[in-house]
Amino acid sequence: MNKILTIMLVLLSISGFAQMPSGGAGKMPEWKAYGKIVDEQGKPVEFASVVVLKSVVDKDTKKEKDVLVKAMQTELNGDFSFSGLPMMAKLKLKISSVGYKTLEMPLAVSMPKMEGGAPKPGQQPDPAMMAKMMAAMDKDLGNIKLASESTLLDGVTVNGSKPLLEMDIDKKALTFLKT
Repeated sequence: MNKILTIMLVLLSISGFAQMPSGGAGKMPEWKAYGKIVDEQGKPVEFASVVVLKSVVDKDTKKEKDVLVKAMQTELNGDFSFSGLPMMAKLKLKISSVGYKTLEMPLAVSMPKMEGGAPKPGQQPDPAMMAKMMAAMDKDLGNIKLASESTLLDGVTVNGSKPLLEMDIDKKALTFLKT
């Protein structure tokens, strides 16, 4: 009887280790990306719009389209951070702010290559390799520079008009326009 209980406990603990770290069967691993938006002089761009888009194929048109995954505004120091990004997806980062050109760039995580191949069944994974893989899940994009966008106006015309009715403390004045 004790042998049966021991075998059952061993089997239950092995099946517990076989689950994904999040405990959810079929849940894809996620990663984090962060960085800082700066201008051409290296000064932070505050309140810039930073959006993560995922490229998907539309069922009806069979064409690729971008779908919003996450969005935020940069902090006062230009910092932004996204967590919970899907691992197996074609992502891009779109950054825009008033007075700057919109910037789009691909956003992907690159896993390090395993030296010696994957561990064999029953073999423990290399701790250094596991540390590299965990570091790849936390991606620092560094300083991202936005180019300024300026538009030169041809000229400015100011038109003014006098109000038809002016009210003062002791009088009312009505202005008639000449036609």
